[in-house]
Amino acid sequence: MCTHHYFAAYTAGIHQEHAGVVHAKEKPCKFVGCGGAGTRRGMCSKHYNRERTAGRLASHPTHSPGATDVVPAGPVRAHLVELIEGGLPPGRIAMLTGVNLNTIIGLLGAKRRGGVPVRVTARSSATRIGLLRLTTEHLPSRTPTLALGARRRLRALLASGWAVDEIAARLGVAAVAVEAILSPELEAINVATHRKVHSPYRQLAMAPPPVPDQASLDRAHAGRWPTAICWANIDLDAERYASIPQAA
Repeated sequence: MCTHHYFAAYTAGIHQEHAGVVHAKEKPCKFVGCGGAGTRRGMCSKHYNRERTAGRLASHPTHSPGATDVVPAGPVRAHLVELIEGGLPPGRIAMLTGVNLNTIIGLLGAKRRGGVPVRVTARSSATRIGLLRLTTEHLPSRTPTLALGARRRLRALLASGWAVDEIAARLGVAAVAVEAILSPELEAINVATHRKVHSPYRQLAMAPPPVPDQASLDRAHAGRWPTAICWANIDLDAERYASIPQAA
């Protein structure tokens, strides 16, 4: 075979590696009465595509429902409904969590072409959505929540001229802990940490330091970090305030 046909046969699962021949003997599609070749996870292409479109298969073609990277969609859907009823539209949820908007729409029960709601979703998507809270007021201290709100608060303080060391002292933590929250790589913190950031933020946000820390101001300007006054809801705003002052 030429290279093109070799890889075509190999991909279809009908290449016999050691014998060097191609044969047409294949298992039938698992759907009764289909008659097609079950070349795609025991299904013909028609039924495989229908099942995947209907949301009954995991998004990755090499995994099946029940694998460790997928979870039932029901609890995730219920949490999404709670967020939306609390005033968060799907687009904002997508922005805050980093989950694709189409995934969120599918989880909300939007009908696919097969007329069947999504039944499973990626564990990573479920985790990110589950971390988004309308409020942490009544949650246990060890409950995980998105680090986004705490990060925005700390960045707002730096944008007002507060030094990292001073913020850390107010929080009662080491400066390295403040830097960890400032990093966009940190996805989640517990509610206790969120509250620890929130308390001094309320005291410092509208009271600039006696001597602004130039390093903090430069860092905030480089990152275009808004000050506290730029946010209507620092935890849930979809976009940061557009008119961030520019340096002269």
